[in-house]
Amino acid sequence: MFSDGLMKSFFWAMLPGLLMPLLSHAGETPKQLAARHQCFGCHAVNEFRVGPAFQQVAERYGVRKDAITYLFNEVKAGSVGKWGSTPMPPETVPDPELKNILVWVMQQ
Repeated sequence: MFSDGLMKSFFWAMLPGLLMPLLSHAGETPKQLAARHQCFGCHAVNEFRVGPAFQQVAERYGVRKDAITYLFNEVKAGSVGKWGSTPMPPETVPDPELKNILVWVMQQ
């Protein structure tokens, strides 16, 4: 249907647009990722807001060997009743970015 040369030209023309979303946030710190995904709308590093402070999360779950996996699943699914009655809605943060954020949270 298309010539080989036309397909290659199309591929090379489209490549920057396909890679740009992957590269546009490269090098962000976990704190910057948390800010971009609006985590600070409900959480702070060292004070309870709508949700727990990241230091409180680290303190509560730091004893768990599976803390990152556990929190990852909680954030993805959402939860209610763990830190009061305000629900945390399910989040759609990309998996690798969420893992980076959670590792940082557990270091607080």
